[in-house]
Amino acid sequence: MRTRDLGHSELVDLDNLPFLDYTGLGVAEGEWALVMSSRGCPYTCSYCYRQHRVRRCHSMRYFVDHLEFLRDRFGLRAFRIDDEVFTLDRARCLAICEEILRRGLDITFDCYSRVNRFDHELAAALRRAGCRMVWFGIESGADELLASMNKGQTAALAARAVAEAKRAGLAVCCNVLVGYPGETQETILRTLLFLGQLRPDRLSVQRLRVMPGTEVFEHCREQGVMDDEVWLLEDRDFAYEKDFSRAALDALVGLVQQAGDIALPETDPDLARYLILEAGRKICLCRDVSEQELRLAVRAGATSLPAVRKFTGATGGCGGCAKIVATLLRVWTADTAAPSSAGQAAS
Repeated sequence: MRTRDLGHSELVDLDNLPFLDYTGLGVAEGEWALVMSSRGCPYTCSYCYRQHRVRRCHSMRYFVDHLEFLRDRFGLRAFRIDDEVFTLDRARCLAICEEILRRGLDITFDCYSRVNRFDHELAAALRRAGCRMVWFGIESGADELLASMNKGQTAALAARAVAEAKRAGLAVCCNVLVGYPGETQETILRTLLFLGQLRPDRLSVQRLRVMPGTEVFEHCREQGVMDDEVWLLEDRDFAYEKDFSRAALDALVGLVQQAGDIALPETDPDLARYLILEAGRKICLCRDVSEQELRLAVRAGATSLPAVRKFTGATGGCGGCAKIVATLLRVWTADTAAPSSAGQAAS
């Protein structure tokens, strides 16, 4: 059945709608209440399932009235503003921040932004109004993938937005997308190194899930990777598996999350390169020493290069592996004698 687009004249004025009846909907202590001031996004990211291209908004006053109502009636003071791009209309966003301050609401909130819709004045206004964290869709550190996604942004723009947010005292969450068509081990490595540069306070890593109606689904259909029959299957969590298997994609997601969590790419670019480009290979080729053998040696107490050489023979030949081995030892023995999650990710 086909549907038609409704003109704005046929739609109810959003500010005439009453607030929802929240009676009986408890919010546990420490949880953040979900609110929206607008719906819709004009951008056309090729993987996005949200197809509301026309954006409709409550007025600034209605939205702040809603926040005040939730605070006074239910004692809520922490909110997640779930607009696709809260900062899309810069003047409106600034006005909301000013009104929150003028009323002295004393609330905290998180919000979503795009890196090309963010600047220092916005960041400072959000922080004064009570914003704690801004979420950015970074997706990748490879500009060619960002262009293919129709993101309308570059890694340089992302770096600038994150820097402005941090300069204003905001925490930053970076969303990363793994496994988009064209993803390679090298682009994954560049994303890892980029995250090491950004140093986000929080990292959310997802595998690409191909959704109906998206441009990337049409791409998959043209390549013969999937067709409309897939929607009849019981498992509808579809991955683009031409370049990587689903298992490999899920492993990469875990690797990026773990490596990003401990800022390995910035502090240990050699380890990042090893994890992505050389995972599963021998650490020491000339002495035929595997990573598993090295990990067993560390568990047995070999925490220095001479001790590793004694236990395994690694670094006793040409010495080309010494830097990798030293880096792994430093990471694995930072907190405990047992290998850390970064070491486990490499296995």
